[in-house]
Amino acid sequence: MISNELLQQFGLKRPNAFGNDIYALNRVPYSALIGELGTGHHHLDIEINTPIGDEVIASVVDLETTGFSAEHDEIIEVGIIRFQFSPSAGRVTCVDSFINYLQEPSAPLKPIITEVTGLTDEVLEGEYIPKDDVKRFVADASVLIAHNANFDAKFFVKAFGQPHGAVWACSSKGGDIDWKSFGMASSGLEYLNWQLGFFYDAHRASVDCMATLWLLIAKPEALAQLHQSISTPRFLVKAWNSPFDVKDRLKSEGFKWNGTDRVWEKQAVGYESKSELQQLLGSVYRGGAELSEATPVDLSQRFL
Repeated sequence: MISNELLQQFGLKRPNAFGNDIYALNRVPYSALIGELGTGHHHLDIEINTPIGDEVIASVVDLETTGFSAEHDEIIEVGIIRFQFSPSAGRVTCVDSFINYLQEPSAPLKPIITEVTGLTDEVLEGEYIPKDDVKRFVADASVLIAHNANFDAKFFVKAFGQPHGAVWACSSKGGDIDWKSFGMASSGLEYLNWQLGFFYDAHRASVDCMATLWLLIAKPEALAQLHQSISTPRFLVKAWNSPFDVKDRLKSEGFKWNGTDRVWEKQAVGYESKSELQQLLGSVYRGGAELSEATPVDLSQRFL
């Protein structure tokens, strides 16, 4: 449920504003403006909540690419929105600015890419991404958020490097927000916004960034959950030499089979030490405490 204060601040309608038989949708605030401003570096200076004093800088990142492989495919559009949030209040306080750049690829686009992104070879002709501007724009960010960090982080770091001191967070499935705990059946960006009563013109990078950020503004509990997740120590746990007959127990504990290394592994959250995790595996199979491996996860490298 979106707060009355936020509805009034942005002149928004509740989904049931016209009765229970009509579902009203609002355009994600500022998404149309961001789409109209288009490419370049643009200041917004939108105050969302009163500043608390402990704000940190974060950025939402979205990329459009020529394919799914960071090794072989290219970025054709980058969008980034810079904002500030208060960890103590769990609220976004200000949306500062955004950048959006296009890049002409080295080969013609596949039809499916044009279908998904709306970008064409003609639109991209002669365009390029000023990498130094992108690097400067995220240089002071403590968190980089993507709605599919498993995808975006790899492409971003290959093209622009990893900003010093920044960690990656994911607002989508398998990331840092448990949308099911908020009654959401899917973590798709359009679906989540629709459930909250919003729509936007999807699949352009900077507009998608605003749609992602809006979820954190409209649902501050989700932002608090994300911040809690990236503030919690993590370990990559590997259950070496576990016998076949304990695989169901390992699955129930959240382990997945790594066919390359031939080991059951999981990323464990909320444990204080390696020994605590190894004791867990000691209760699962004989010798588990001695045979298992628990390595601290570097959050800046988590999705790379």
